This record gives sequence, structure tokens and C-alpha cells, in this order.
Amino acid sequence: EFRERVASKSFLLGTLLFPLLMIGLIVLPRLVGRGGAQWHLALVSEAPAGVTDTFEQLLTAPPEDDSANRYRLERIDPPIATVRQRLETRLASGELDGYVALPADVLQSGKIMFSARKGVSFDVVRELRSAGTRAVQTERLRVSGIDASAVAALVAPVTIDEARLTERGEQRGGALSTFLTAYIVAFLIYLMTTLYGVAVMRSVLEEKMNRIAEI
Repeated sequence: EFRERVASKSFLLGTLLFPLLMIGLIVLPRLVGRGGAQWHLALVSEAPAGVTDTFEQLLTAPPEDDSANRYRLERIDPPIATVRQRLETRLASGELDGYVALPADVLQSGKIMFSARKGVSFDVVRELRSAGTRAVQTERLRVSGIDASAVAALVAPVTIDEARLTERGEQRGGALSTFLTAYIVAFLIYLMTTLYGVAVMRSVLEEKMNRIAEI
């Protein structure tokens, strides 16, 4: 019965398709949320001029890779409360992909407002947050009389160039590559054990049911 189950088409298809399904569940959300799109945003700012200029410069700068989003900003004269209804109308008509509002107390509150017409990926929110954070931090340092470049040099992180020495004296990947390899192998072993266990269990149950029916 074990050979019969293993040789069946359903078992072979399940063994091949289930890993592909698991990989798809892991990879597809990342592909869907990946950047690379063009965003037309309106920028309404009541914040200090330094914050607005730095924020716009960071978003409109050429991206470092092709997977990053690209932004085209359109300056809108404040106040925010007056132009919000007009911006929402432009969003509904598809003229804009979204708008960003920088309130006057952004240095104290650390909050910016963002509204979008279509679904927003995590990359867009992360890039907007990063640009806003850097713009606000730069202005706070300027107001405090501190050089931003000096602070960046002081808090620069330390990088580790790791390697693993093998018995042959070769240097291979570090802890991350070893962990990923072990994790993938363990997952495949768990997956195959589960699939074969389910097949054997079904065959045993079917045999018991047939024996009971015969009795």
C-alpha cells in the first residue's frame, strides 16, 4: 500500500506543488509590496522651510536601485485645512496618487499626514517616514546649533566583515548564510516528513475501514 500511495499521481503532484505553494506564499507578498512605481504626490507644508526643502530633496533624489519608488512632488500653498477638500477631490478623480501634509508643529510632534488613492505598500510608508525623519532631525539639529554631519559621523554604526574558516583553510559565508542553509534544510525535512506521514496515515485508515467492513 505504501508503494501504491507513493506512486499515485495525486501524491506526486502534492509533493511537488505544496513546496511551490509555500514558496509562493512567502515570495508573492514581497513582490506585490515591492517598490519601483511612480508616485505623483502633492506636498502641503506649514513646517519651517528647511524641513520642507530637505523632505522634497530626499524624496525626489534619484533612487539607489531600480526597486525603489520614484516620487514627483507638487507644491501646494497652505493652509492644510483650506486645501484638503480640493486635494481629496483630485485624489478621487485620479489626478493625484496621494498628498503629504507637514504641519507647523512637526518639529515638536514628529508627525506628518499622508493620504493615498490606491493601496500603499510598506515600502512607500517606509520611504516617506525615512524622508520625514531625516528632514525633521536635520532641522532640529540646525536649530540647536549642532552640525548634522558631525552627529552622523559620531553615531555611524560599526560593520562586521565575517567569515568562517573551513578545514581546508577556505573562508566561507558567516553566521547568516549558515543559519539560512540550516533553516531551509530543516524546513524541507519537516515538509517531506509531514507529507509522507499524511499519506501513510490515510492508507492505514483506509485499510482499517476495509477490514471493519469485511468483518
